[in-house]
Amino acid sequence: MGDGLVELASQIKEAGGPRKWVFGRITEFVIGAAVGTTVGVADLLNSSIDSVTSALDYTGTSATDAFDTVGQTLLTLNAQAFNVVSDTAKLVGPFGPLVLVFVAVVLAALIWRAGRAFMADVPILSAIQTFMDGK
Repeated sequence: MGDGLVELASQIKEAGGPRKWVFGRITEFVIGAAVGTTVGVADLLNSSIDSVTSALDYTGTSATDAFDTVGQTLLTLNAQAFNVVSDTAKLVGPFGPLVLVFVAVVLAALIWRAGRAFMADVPILSAIQTFMDGK
């Protein structure tokens, strides 16, 4: 007998006979296949979760960049508008405070109107507005 057959005979003898040896090999194969399948499925699930996480991260970053750009634009426009109002107040001399009061009143009226329009469009806020107005 060759070395391989001697080793096989030794394994069969240690297993307690050919039947136990065959069942042992089948059991090892089934357990290995089950573990391999489980690990494969878990890896696929992990890849799916990673894909969703990456997509959400990319979307959040893009949205943040967009809002940051809009915010920077609005801040720049605000600074320019403030400079125009400040220059106008300086230009009119002693009537400068009146210009500032006029601008403040106009801005307050615009903010009030915009806030009311926003509240009218959002259902819950609309109900609160109606309750506060006593209608």
